[in-house]
Amino acid sequence: MYESPPQKGRRYSAFWALALLLLSLLANLQWLAQDRIVRDGDEEGHVGAAELLAADWMGGRPVLAVERSLWGDLGDYPPMYAGVVGAWWALWGGGDPGRPLVRAVNLLWPLITALCVWRLLSSLGSFPALAGMAAVLLLPLGSGLGRHFMPEGMACAMVALAVCLLEACRRRPGTLPLLLLGMVLGLGFLVKQTMVIYLLPLLVLRLPRRRCSLLPVVVAGLLVLPWFLPHVWEQYSYVTSSVSRSEGPSLARQVFFYPWSTLWVGAGVPLALLATLAIPAAFAGSSTNRDRRDLAVLALQWLLGGLLLLLFVPLKYPRLMAPLLPALGLLVGVLAHAGRGRYLVLGGLPLAAAWWVAGSWVGLTVPASAHTLDQRCPQVWFRSPVPDSLGLDQVVAAVRGAAPGPVLVLDAPRIPCALQSTFQWGAHVGPALRRAGVDREILFKGEPSQAAVVLSWGGPVGGAQGRYVDVKALDARLWIGIPGD
Repeated sequence: MYESPPQKGRRYSAFWALALLLLSLLANLQWLAQDRIVRDGDEEGHVGAAELLAADWMGGRPVLAVERSLWGDLGDYPPMYAGVVGAWWALWGGGDPGRPLVRAVNLLWPLITALCVWRLLSSLGSFPALAGMAAVLLLPLGSGLGRHFMPEGMACAMVALAVCLLEACRRRPGTLPLLLLGMVLGLGFLVKQTMVIYLLPLLVLRLPRRRCSLLPVVVAGLLVLPWFLPHVWEQYSYVTSSVSRSEGPSLARQVFFYPWSTLWVGAGVPLALLATLAIPAAFAGSSTNRDRRDLAVLALQWLLGGLLLLLFVPLKYPRLMAPLLPALGLLVGVLAHAGRGRYLVLGGLPLAAAWWVAGSWVGLTVPASAHTLDQRCPQVWFRSPVPDSLGLDQVVAAVRGAAPGPVLVLDAPRIPCALQSTFQWGAHVGPALRRAGVDREILFKGEPSQAAVVLSWGGPVGGAQGRYVDVKALDARLWIGIPGD
């Protein structure tokens, strides 16, 4: 059967798009299989919320699980991300959330984001679309968040879906695209409140001014208000506390923080340079391709509009800009379409891939000022895997074989910022045991004879028999004792 050149081009593009997605998925699954370090403090909070919803699913309460996943009270953040993770976690039977199959739910978000950018660029042809998709998959911050339990990863996918639907509304006006856009806007807000920041500039500048053009806002409001109205005061308190915690850095440092962080943390130097080169290429000459120019304008409105509004968010974290970075993938695709720009892309993407591989498996040294504005521990999401569980795997095994009774933790060390931004070691013992099915009372003071297991970082205590576990990541030794043996 004869296929026209456009049909062949679409089949070619779809085949290589699928290949890129599979390659990215396999590489990240390999990373997850080697990483055993304890979770970041914020990440552990999201896992704790997901654990509550996973319990609803495993307890045979699906209606309650869905209701709480949309409008439940789970703290400062909306509940939808925790709801999705909880449902996925329950599907795999609960247990340790650090298992690769459980963590893999977060790998969906960069894949969905990359597909959306591929779809947006498809009007420019196969190579620009594939180049833009590859750029999104190579975004360091996007990849890093896809390996951790953080809602910003899912927010990336929701923003990209919303941008796709917004462009569909512009090209093919109709009620259905507007309804779908409203649903994505509402659900996206229930993932992270900052959805407003990421999409407000695009909605103002690009939503068609036609009858029913406010329909997406109405639909989004119907989804959001059942959660937002009961939490208005909590959200206000959260914002005011954020303002008080953000005092210190100069205005100049706050203004330039996100551009500087984009260069080193968000995109990496190769991708940031490619995206910058795309801007003059998109607008050069009087015969500029209309689709190419429109996509470049979309990318700049997406990126710069969001970054401008982020200036007014008191706390500055690199992860907050993650949903804006797929716009860089659009710019790379635009450059790939701009005549000789394809040669820059062909040379630049391998460098971006090298940056990604180095950051994923070796570790990159980037300026500390690109991670944080103050003296707090930087949250590093794009890093090499750490196969050391800091002795927690051995603790679980010891408690599983011990007599009933509490676990005594003595002299628990703080985990250094250079390793992970999280709680002190002892705070991870209880959740690790509970999720392994050997839940015990955790004591931090008392006599060893009162406990079934003693975990001491200061050496043997009492007359208990035990053994040492070398924890290389902390450059320390954990003594696990069983009183009465």
